[in-house]
Amino acid sequence: MIADSIAPSMGKYSARRPRTTGEKGRTPRPSRYLPFLLALLLTLVWSPRGAGARKPEDLNWIRMSSQEIVVYSTVGGAESREILDLMRLFRNDCLEFLPVDPFLPPAPTRIFLLSSESAYEDIFSNSGSSTGTSGLFFPAIDANYIAVDLNAGTEGLATVFHEYFHFIAEHTMPNLPLWANEGLAEFFSTYKLDDGFGTAGHPIREHMIRLKFEEPMPFVDLFGVIGRSDEYHGGTQRQLFYSQSWALVHSQLTGTPDERQGFLDYLAALADGMSGQAAMVDYLDLDESRLLPDLPNR
Repeated sequence: MIADSIAPSMGKYSARRPRTTGEKGRTPRPSRYLPFLLALLLTLVWSPRGAGARKPEDLNWIRMSSQEIVVYSTVGGAESREILDLMRLFRNDCLEFLPVDPFLPPAPTRIFLLSSESAYEDIFSNSGSSTGTSGLFFPAIDANYIAVDLNAGTEGLATVFHEYFHFIAEHTMPNLPLWANEGLAEFFSTYKLDDGFGTAGHPIREHMIRLKFEEPMPFVDLFGVIGRSDEYHGGTQRQLFYSQSWALVHSQLTGTPDERQGFLDYLAALADGMSGQAAMVDYLDLDESRLLPDLPNR
């Protein structure tokens, strides 16, 4: 059943195995992100050693770091530290959750926290990119770049968590089926701290409303969606695909102990090279007639 409350700590979901010799992750391609990166570099003036960032005339930047994550922020130090710690914990929990040791590029993650909508939009007007989202994640060879409009509340961080999970999964389980990849990314997009522990799996109202009022895709169609499918590239079917993928992953990870363990075993089987169809048959107990009616009314 879809949980009404906070999901358990991510540590309970771990099902890892060591990466075998010769396995590699994918190398990010920076060309598509170049306009955005150039805009950030125009916004900041870097010191020769990369130790800090000076502000343009109208912004007061502060810098702080922890491990491989560096935050550049226009908000107060306490809020910046909180987000820095949250991102570090999120990264570690995702790595612990997925069943294979990752092969991540040895590059830092640079996070730009912007306290004004105008500053956030200025980056995109400089880069020629369109706005319309409050958080962005761009993996490149030299670093991972994140920009968040803090005025948008949790929406900006949810977008970042979603894309950051994709980045980690791509370098951990590049064979993850699209429905599981997007469903897990949405599951982790709700990540937050609760009593000092990272939690995910919180209900997403947008998805629940869509699934309550729209005709669901048959499982055979849902599992057949791939990166070049029409359903993945626009229109209402794309949104429905995201919602159903989230609901399916959510129901497995917040369901019965057997359902949770079955999904973890499914991921581990994929990591060991089993085909998606065979792993699904062996480890997942799916019931189309039961999934959607269990969604809570909210």
